Amino acid sequence: MVTFSTSVIENRKRRITNLAISISNEGTKRKTVVVEVYDVPSLGLSNAVVYFLHELTLNPFDTPNSTITFDNVFANLDRFGVRVITSNPTGMTGVKDDDDDRRSRGNRNKNRGRGSHGERRPEEKNESIAVTVTGLDAAANTDTNIFPGDLLEF
Repeated sequence: MVTFSTSVIENRKRRITNLAISISNEGTKRKTVVVEVYDVPSLGLSNAVVYFLHELTLNPFDTPNSTITFDNVFANLDRFGVRVITSNPTGMTGVKDDDDDRRSRGNRNKNRGRGSHGERRPEEKNESIAVTVTGLDAAANTDTNIFPGDLLEF
């Protein structure tokens, strides 16, 4: 599982009122993606409240339904954040997650050929997604690029 997070966005001085969140599958396998937007109260991040939550599946790059954009997501709060969580694609080898540890107890040879930490074999193709988060300042009628389309590597 890979997580992208904007961390806490201070919104008291600039008044972003709405967000556009765009997610694109840049890989060759389908991916399950969870998108969360959360309010961060004055008590801090540990008390964050998720108010926008969507789970979806994106098809491989350059096929229908490989990209989705959520427009007009409410963000007129003092502090908020955006988190995108992606699953490892089904059937992909060479990426170790917490479930691998649980499944491989008693089978110490499972990761043979992958290195001691289950890292990707050199011949395996990178799987990634592109995430862009843009904020709209309604008072100034301008867009603010919060997160400019960085790739999350699996």
